[in-house]
Amino acid sequence: MKVFVNARDLAAVMKSACKIAKPKAMNPVMSHVAVSFDDGLLTITANDGKRTYSEWLKADGDAGRCTIEADKLMRACMAIGDNEATLQPESISGGKSKLQLSSGHYSEFPQPDYESGTDVAVTAERLCEVAKELTYATPGNHWRTMINGLHLGGCLLYT
Repeated sequence: MKVFVNARDLAAVMKSACKIAKPKAMNPVMSHVAVSFDDGLLTITANDGKRTYSEWLKADGDAGRCTIEADKLMRACMAIGDNEATLQPESISGGKSKLQLSSGHYSEFPQPDYESGTDVAVTAERLCEVAKELTYATPGNHWRTMINGLHLGGCLLYT
């Protein structure tokens, strides 16, 4: 696997993924993210046994899959900045930076059972109605961003 992606875009995804993949997880693979690249899409998945976060980025390169230590990947992407990064299972490079990464086998990463999941749908119109009805309870300019939103059973809607 060899993937070419904008480091700043990858850093943004990794920032969210690192909220799930903790560096000091009891099971070492839980401190990693699953990285999969195929057909121009780079998929990053973090899983802590209870929650799963997955996001896709457009990229170029050669197909492949592995796991990479989440915290180190995020810090590496932030160091590279707004440059193209070359991501491989054991390293990431971009600009004048080249950093070694800890990687593992993709098959060792616990993937959620997507087949047994339940699809949930809500219309945009109804979601807007609910948000308008609840705006009285959300302060608009609080310094703690979690207070500026509505928690909707697994997702956060900022008002």
